[in-house]
Amino acid sequence: MKLKSFRVREFQSVRDSGPVNIDDIACLVGKNESGKTALLKALYRLNPIVAADGNFNVTLDYPRMEVEDYRHDIESGKRAQAVPIEACFGLDSDEVYSIEELFGSNCLTKAELTLSKNYDNTRSFVLPVDTNKALQHLIDKADFSEVTRDALKSVKLDADSLLAVLQAQEQTEEVRRIITVLQAITKRHVSGYILDTFLHPREPKFLYFDEYYQLTGHENIEELIKRQNKQDNKQLHESDYPLLGLIRLARLTLPELLERFPFKSTIS
Repeated sequence: MKLKSFRVREFQSVRDSGPVNIDDIACLVGKNESGKTALLKALYRLNPIVAADGNFNVTLDYPRMEVEDYRHDIESGKRAQAVPIEACFGLDSDEVYSIEELFGSNCLTKAELTLSKNYDNTRSFVLPVDTNKALQHLIDKADFSEVTRDALKSVKLDADSLLAVLQAQEQTEEVRRIITVLQAITKRHVSGYILDTFLHPREPKFLYFDEYYQLTGHENIEELIKRQNKQDNKQLHESDYPLLGLIRLARLTLPELLERFPFKSTIS
């Protein structure tokens, strides 16, 4: 998954950035205080590598001249929550293949995912999917018995109807597999199932830092590898994130650094 564009609205000094298109390398150019940092901070909060940094705060982040009017409009129900960040990602070939293997080559009407987050810090998504074609392929390619196929012939093509029929059939391994998929679809629709199963684990995380003092100046690579392998236990230091980001930008990994410089386990 690759970031294609993003848009920032009603965030700090930015009223509406309009779509900002992204290629392999993107450069923001502008005068001081023109909003370059605000754009990057808003994008970072969509899915930050440090989860605690991901929240928007109306008091601190909404344009100050209008924040009280905004609060009043929200409380009185005159408007919906503002959406400070929206980003569009293109799906790569592996992701598309995995989705189409289950739901068919015509299930995606467009190979892209749009994610957004509002000031309530609720994330939303848009994934263009043809639900009927996806469900049709799911049923057509399933290894059902003739009895089960006959029972499905006149059934309405929606998850609830298909699920009701399959639950009344002989519970073979294949029937149970499709029931599990349909149960998830009834809660999250086909697009939500695709997001949860295939895309969320591969959603890019963002790293943002603007103060090089966060870097310690030297680091023991072997110890850093140990901390990185325990990320779920929150072992990484604040200074580790920008260092790992810079190493990634250099298209290197920590083991590669040790291989290239076998006699030095510390970088500075």
